[in-house]
Amino acid sequence: MAFAEKLRLLRKQAGMSQEKLAEKLGVSRQAITKWETGAGIPDIENVMAVSALFGISIDELLGNEKEEKTQEDYLFESITEYDIDEPKRYDMKFGGAKYFELSGYGGEKIRVRLASNILQTLQNDFKVKIDDIKRRIDVDVNRRNGVTEAQAKEAVAVYVQLPEW
Repeated sequence: MAFAEKLRLLRKQAGMSQEKLAEKLGVSRQAITKWETGAGIPDIENVMAVSALFGISIDELLGNEKEEKTQEDYLFESITEYDIDEPKRYDMKFGGAKYFELSGYGGEKIRVRLASNILQTLQNDFKVKIDDIKRRIDVDVNRRNGVTEAQAKEAVAVYVQLPEW
């Protein structure tokens, strides 16, 4: 996907008008229109500002392919599952992660999969805690063994699958 398409998609996903985006970046609405139509491209400072605003890397913003790994592309993983007997409300706290994906599936378990190509001791360094409290499931992923949030944001992908009731 070209930069123009990515910018337009990111802006719309954030629920922003071209004017609002222009205001946040300190540029004119016409500049945003040029960038989104491919009639112009932002300078590096504005590319950095767009990247920071939407929380994506410059490579992902400018590249033609998404840099994140697919679920199968990791060397190390830890999977936690918990049976759920009825529809529940979920309260989740994950801390830092490089990538997060939430999806539904036809099963009856909540699945939390942590994956990394860097942290060989992933199963020891993270504890997934799932509490079933009446009509609510609390999911917490806690770092252990001195792993920092910065390390987690650099090395860990989190995949959560919830039952589709």
